[in-house]
Amino acid sequence: MLPVLAVAAGLTSFALAPGADTTLAIPQGFDLNVANYAGEVFIEGWDRNALRIRTDHSDEDKVLVFPGRGTVVVKAYSRKEDDRSADIRLIVPLWMNVTISGIHTDVIVSGTQGQVKVDTVHGDVIVRGGRRLIDLNTVNDDICVSDAEGTVRAETVNGDAYVWRTESDSVDVSTVNGDVVYEGSMVERGVYRFTSHNGDIAVAMPSAASAAVAVSTFSGDFESTFPVTLTGTHDSKRFQFCVGSCAARVELSSFQGTIQIYRATSAASTRVQRIDEIVDRIIEKRLDHKIDHVTRIVHKMKERFQKRHDTTDGEGE
Repeated sequence: MLPVLAVAAGLTSFALAPGADTTLAIPQGFDLNVANYAGEVFIEGWDRNALRIRTDHSDEDKVLVFPGRGTVVVKAYSRKEDDRSADIRLIVPLWMNVTISGIHTDVIVSGTQGQVKVDTVHGDVIVRGGRRLIDLNTVNDDICVSDAEGTVRAETVNGDAYVWRTESDSVDVSTVNGDVVYEGSMVERGVYRFTSHNGDIAVAMPSAASAAVAVSTFSGDFESTFPVTLTGTHDSKRFQFCVGSCAARVELSSFQGTIQIYRATSAASTRVQRIDEIVDRIIEKRLDHKIDHVTRIVHKMKERFQKRHDTTDGEGE
């Protein structure tokens, strides 16, 4: 049985040795803030008011735990910043809000019911779960969100962004050099924005969806399995149309990629099924333990999902 350190009376700062495994009692309402320059942060939820921290780092690096205002902070330090690498695994109370920041840092969050905020530069971001607000940013890698509820904001520059099995009335997903795929809810009065500069956008809409759709492209194509009747002023690259009674708002913008709307079915599209399987493997390996960097995030998201899906499979399959 692991010792449980009380935090309610006031947490004092302490360092975690390499291979440490520590559990802290956490009062309801505390948040978690994790900062890791390089390596991996893996977070999962459990039904206990306790925070379990496990680390894998060198003797030259330090992982410190210290209090903030209503917050527990876990931060990795190193004298040689360029060589710093620490893998941090945390099990958090289901209700706990988590914020993770890093530079060369992959982030995986699974099975939590609080807010999730991630900001990294060179790292994939995978979130399965999360409630109220899911706010994710990376620069050079992919973002995957599934089984979430609440406002979703996801931004990458040189990566793909996937959102599926998610209930939300506010979604804003953007990338510059990647694709955007959305297969989540589309509710009345919801607002859904999807943007890519050099990539494709694929959005699944329920057959009974009701939305005003605005499409903007410069040199890309537009495809839809829904009938399209244009409304208002328009040209071939910037136009609007309604599906149903226009209850939700959907904005789709790609400078030179294909924009595609297709009917959602009970089964996910082939593309989403594949990425879902990859995420399953990553999370299962983490839950099996051994912080081994998940075979380098399952061959860096399956070689960037087989070089952008072997130049596209087609959607709604």
